[in-house]
Amino acid sequence: MKISSLVNASFDKFESELKEHGKLMKWTLKHVLLPVAVLYLIVGLIIQKRVVDSLFIGFLLFIYSGFVPDLDSLMVVKKDLKREGWVEKIALLFLGPLLVYYLISGESKPIYVKKAKEFHSVAYLAAYCTFLLAVGLIFYGNALETLSLPLFGGLGYATHLFMDGYLKF
Repeated sequence: MKISSLVNASFDKFESELKEHGKLMKWTLKHVLLPVAVLYLIVGLIIQKRVVDSLFIGFLLFIYSGFVPDLDSLMVVKKDLKREGWVEKIALLFLGPLLVYYLISGESKPIYVKKAKEFHSVAYLAAYCTFLLAVGLIFYGNALETLSLPLFGGLGYATHLFMDGYLKF
């Protein structure tokens, strides 16, 4: 089984998406994320908390989150769908790598949706940031590190939406 048969796009499309989003991701990294990271480190020093580990995870999360909206390419659009499986959609949004593995293993059923580009909306950005905030509350003991996950993850997701024209400033 080929991965390209599971993802409703060719690897040429994936490569062009990577090139298209890569430029804006680099710009955002340089002009937004680095200044935020410096401020984050300074605040960490002021409140006497080690934040380098959460900053590193934040950078990784920024990169990953920049591609999260494209997980909706794993869904199958069916216009005459009577009921969408919202649990499956949210699970894909929150636990993407696990569900991608599950899809590749051939053990899963398709996730049907009524419209294409399901995750390309501000509502899903808010849901994703809320999930990251909950994860931060579980794993971190202070407010600064707790807020780092939705900050960096949300910034990556928003950068993707901006590039695709779904978010305007």
